Amino acid sequence: MQSYTPARTVRHKEEVGWEARRVGVDLVAAPIPMGLACRFYMPIPKGVSPLSRHAVRLRHGDVDSLLGLVMDALTGIAWEDDAQVAFTLGYKLWADRDGPRTLVSIWRLV
Repeated sequence: MQSYTPARTVRHKEEVGWEARRVGVDLVAAPIPMGLACRFYMPIPKGVSPLSRHAVRLRHGDVDSLLGLVMDALTGIAWEDDAQVAFTLGYKLWADRDGPRTLVSIWRLV
């Protein structure tokens, strides 16, 4: 069975990887466990008030899919295998004046 990854998803993974390399993220060898926290600043769709706090949770990807994209993108860059990620935290917010983006924090758990 073949799976299809949308071009947009591939592009986002590449952007995460490029940025990690640009800021000098070091590869942590297995089996050292890692932590990952992400804040996803989502674009505000037309017709949705930014004051609608809960709408961001209903639109766009679900947090576990967004975290999975980041985990996959950082495999081979920050960790050897995304199975090393033992702690995750993800949160979706409406984009502010700095626009849509993802803020990523990674750390060793030991």
